[in-house]
Amino acid sequence: MNAVTSPNIAVVENDEAILTTLEELFYSVRIDARWFETAGEALLAASRSRPCWQCVLADADAPGVDGVRFIHSLRQQGIVPPVILLLEPNDVSTAVDALKNGATDVLEKPFNGQVLLDAVHDAQQFARSVSRSRERRRDLSARFKGLTSREYEVAVVTIQGFSNREIAKTLGISPKTVEVYRSRVMHKTGAGSLCDLIRMAIKADLVRLGDNGARPRNRDMAVCNAG
Repeated sequence: MNAVTSPNIAVVENDEAILTTLEELFYSVRIDARWFETAGEALLAASRSRPCWQCVLADADAPGVDGVRFIHSLRQQGIVPPVILLLEPNDVSTAVDALKNGATDVLEKPFNGQVLLDAVHDAQQFARSVSRSRERRRDLSARFKGLTSREYEVAVVTIQGFSNREIAKTLGISPKTVEVYRSRVMHKTGAGSLCDLIRMAIKADLVRLGDNGARPRNRDMAVCNAG
């Protein structure tokens, strides 16, 4: 199969007939894939090169493929792409178990080519959306990480809804100084308003919403987890 871009789909399959069908399908729509005969080979490749696969398509009958264990093994290595499993007809228990444990989709064999391509397309779209969200979260986290300790303190209490006078009393500084710090926070984060700042902090995973409103998290932990 001719490579169009770096492989963005991993396929675990050892049935020659199914392999031929998949190769023809993917070639027809210019989807590049990396092929593995066993789940072990796919997991080894993941551990060595950390591929950014947009989707994993695995035949549950391929050697070493147990749907749930395979998904868990990928996650243990930090590889969390959408996973589509090919199953034998009427294998309801495996289908339910797989979907409950994180499979994006399950398709019965023999599969319809267009249905499979649609499932792969949806998985790729989802993966791209998740990737964009992660990039956005990393960007926002970097903005908050760029604040000084005092600026971050002011940002935290500002997000909690305190007024300048209340912030000044809490931090032991003057209201005028609070205004200066708040201005710096807004400038450094790129927030256009208090609502923007709150939304950005939530998206950066710096605060969590609970019954009592926004609750700040540990700054370093939040920045690390944002990746």
